[in-house]
Amino acid sequence: MRKQLVAALSISLVASTVFSAGSFAASKTKQVDSFRPLSTFAVPGGGIAEIISATPDGNRLFYTSAGLGSIGVLDLANPAKPKHLKAIEVGGEPTSIAVTPDGKTALAVVIASKRAIGEVPEIKPGKLIAIDTTTLKIKSELAIGNHPDSIALTTLNGQYVAVIAIENEPLYVDDKGARTDEEKPGLDGDISGPGYVQIVNVNNSDLGKSKVTDIKFDSAQLKAKGLLYPEDPQPEFVDIRNGKAAVTLQENNGVAVIDLKSSTITSLFSSGKPVKQKADLTEDGKVSFTGSYPEDVSKEENAGARMSDAIAWNAAGTTLYTADEGELDYTGGRGWSVWSPSGKLLWSDKGSLESKAAEYGYYADSRSEAKGIEVEGVETAVFGKKEFAFVGSERGSFVALYDITKPASPAFIQLLPTGTRPEGLLALPQKNLFLTSDETTGTITIFEGVSGLYQAPANNPTISAKPGVSWAALSGLAADAKNSNVLYAVPDVAMQPYIYKLDLKGGEAKLSHHVSIKENGKLANIDMEGIVVDTSIAKGKQPGFWLASEGNALFKDKEYMANLLIQVDSQGKVLRKIALPAEIDSADGGVIRNNGFEGVTLSSDGRYLIAPIQREYAKDAKVGGVNYARIARYDLQTNAWDFFLYPLEQTDTKGDWIGLSEIVNLGKDKYAVIERDKLIGGAAKLKAVYTFSLKDLKPFVGLTEEKSVVAGSVIKKKKVLDLTSTIAPFEKLEGLTVTPNGKVWAAVDNDGGVHLSGLYAVANLKDINK
Repeated sequence: MRKQLVAALSISLVASTVFSAGSFAASKTKQVDSFRPLSTFAVPGGGIAEIISATPDGNRLFYTSAGLGSIGVLDLANPAKPKHLKAIEVGGEPTSIAVTPDGKTALAVVIASKRAIGEVPEIKPGKLIAIDTTTLKIKSELAIGNHPDSIALTTLNGQYVAVIAIENEPLYVDDKGARTDEEKPGLDGDISGPGYVQIVNVNNSDLGKSKVTDIKFDSAQLKAKGLLYPEDPQPEFVDIRNGKAAVTLQENNGVAVIDLKSSTITSLFSSGKPVKQKADLTEDGKVSFTGSYPEDVSKEENAGARMSDAIAWNAAGTTLYTADEGELDYTGGRGWSVWSPSGKLLWSDKGSLESKAAEYGYYADSRSEAKGIEVEGVETAVFGKKEFAFVGSERGSFVALYDITKPASPAFIQLLPTGTRPEGLLALPQKNLFLTSDETTGTITIFEGVSGLYQAPANNPTISAKPGVSWAALSGLAADAKNSNVLYAVPDVAMQPYIYKLDLKGGEAKLSHHVSIKENGKLANIDMEGIVVDTSIAKGKQPGFWLASEGNALFKDKEYMANLLIQVDSQGKVLRKIALPAEIDSADGGVIRNNGFEGVTLSSDGRYLIAPIQREYAKDAKVGGVNYARIARYDLQTNAWDFFLYPLEQTDTKGDWIGLSEIVNLGKDKYAVIERDKLIGGAAKLKAVYTFSLKDLKPFVGLTEEKSVVAGSVIKKKKVLDLTSTIAPFEKLEGLTVTPNGKVWAAVDNDGGVHLSGLYAVANLKDINK
């Protein structure tokens, strides 16, 4: 679980929006076998949706938003269209919430201490607050340990009992008493105190009068069991079944089971580490599970320690499931595990979940030298005759669904695409629903149970590759010249330079490596952002593609990369590279930002290359309050550049900017280009496609100044598609192409595997080419 909650996202989410994928079938499914996306709700006000809980009827959902210091409430009567009811201020950071079995009260745990890095900590008792689920008002509160992290509820002898993990994550201070950024447990100078568990016998009439029992962990016992930091237990997550509370001690790599009737620890064990598990341990732009984990990184501190975050019982209370997230680099199980309550390892995924994530493009190679996909959450529930485990990957932004009807033999079913960094998981069998709360996008993602194995619609196919095919980050699209069921795509610099081939069939898009891009026999060092089939006047006997490679504006630096238009043959061999004029972009300097070429297309006669430059130049001034990007045109006959001014939409959101992405020729030199903002979730306002022509325009030379005369050089654009809800809650609408049968396809770039790679049929050519 993330250790330091921020006050708000770096770019604030300022609006609440619902994105619906369809209508709700209201529990008519006789047997749930899999799940389909139903809707996505964006938390208003820039909140972080972290932990969620619902009333027994499933009609009201409560979520913690630590950054805003509030508990949000949704009306889920129609989960296809959730409604925001209220945000309840709680006077601190709410970290977890649970609703009582009678549905009348939501109990939330809140950190009231002040713990900002660089400031003197003010340690105060935490709070357990009771919220009336009807009036949505705080009824009462109870003082608890200073750093609560998780709460779970049960009923014992007719009384509600809350079990709270008081984590007390480390607090280190400097010689002036100010908090440092050190988080490692077990060091001298930690002023937080050891973590423990509190059992609260809930007084329904006055929470403040509830009986509280502290369960402390004996350091000698922790040490004897092989736990890593016995002086600093740090309990993390709680789940309860049949009067037994299972608690993870994440940093300690341990699990404790507490008998709630006797308030005693009945089981304590180390989660151990995997053995010779296949893993990708190198950040090299490809996904290759050829390493042995943790043996290949055995010199790293606590290498391979599972350090489980979430934990869940099966329905019978006979089996435990752990999300083996890890805490330090090269820790974590890179998957999940199954245990007996006494600590016997019954099953682990042995790297199979990471392989499955890579198959569907959810594996971020940038996490290979850290903790891989970081499985953080696990939830179990019975739907009809089947019991499922929902396993959430924080870094892959998906939930894996398994059938655990046989508790020690999980059977994989499907991957569910969530918002970015799912934190909370919640199954609602009573409504045939499963939900996630997604930390980065600030969203609640809702899935509906269906009979049989869910098949994606043909206009939004699921992309998957054959085992061993490394892929992610669809930053550009191109259509095959003849076959409407074939698309080509390129990744950006996050992955090695391959052109991908996508074979479309119904609700599936099968991805394979078409060709690698090589220069002088070696993989080219390029950042591909656009692709078009080569129909130019310069095509050779084996025509391939033109590619747009984005530069980085690292002028006079050894890592400098130029903006280039690159011609390759059908085998991926680089034939020609065309650079921008030196005064715009060169190793010695230039005026372009690191937001350069974002796409490429060809004029209808094949004479010109047309490429959008994503943003205005670094030293451009607004003209009449407008920023202008450039549409660059290169004449393959005269080898000359021309530039035309594209008027960008405006944004008033701090930290945001507007830019261009992919371009496509719709025919007769009418072009379509993506224009978008940088925002995600409910804050996103602009993910659109505009059309334009360059006919009768005169080129513009140089930088724009406040008094520049731009008349005659400014493109007249027309908005033809608003794709904000289509790609929600993600940012990077980056791919655009048209197949021979006139279907317009768009793609979402997942930044190298950090969330869904989306492919969408968004329109027919005749509808946008009017």
